[in-house]
Order: sequence, then C-alpha cells, then structure tokens
Amino acid sequence: RQLSFSLELNPPDAPFIADGRRLRQALINLLGNAAKFTPAGGSVLLSARIHPSRPALVFTVADTGIGIPPDQQQKLFQPFE
Repeated sequence: RQLSFSLELNPPDAPFIADGRRLRQALINLLGNAAKFTPAGGSVLLSARIHPSRPALVFTVADTGIGIPPDQQQKLFQPFE
C-alpha cells in the first residue's frame, strides 16, 4: 500500500525503564491500527519525547487515516469497546 513510516526520537538516546513486553505490544497495536486505517500512499509517524514537566516518556502515533470522530473518542477508554 506504499505507506510512509517515520520515527522521531527526542532526544534520540533517552534512557527509560519500562515493561518491554507491554510497551512493545501497545506500540504494535497503535501502529497496526494506524496502518490499517491509513489509505494507500498515506503516512504513519511514531514520536517519542521526554515529558516536559515529569519523569515520563510520551509516545505519539499520528497518521493520515480517517481518524475517530470526537464524539466517539471517549469510547476508546471504556472496557470492551
């Protein structure tokens, strides 16, 4: 489908502690969904940055897919949705 995948790391070598298996699964799910709903020729971006005010790493997945309507977004955080 000729999707473009990009990675942004800021800073590129930030050390952090995480459950590697769970982090990997979460990123695979997010990137898989982004790729699945991005039309041919679209793009997917994974960004990782240090949170500006607390000791945390923030991951962001962005794509050129159709997105989720604002009125449906809260359903994402409900069990079994």
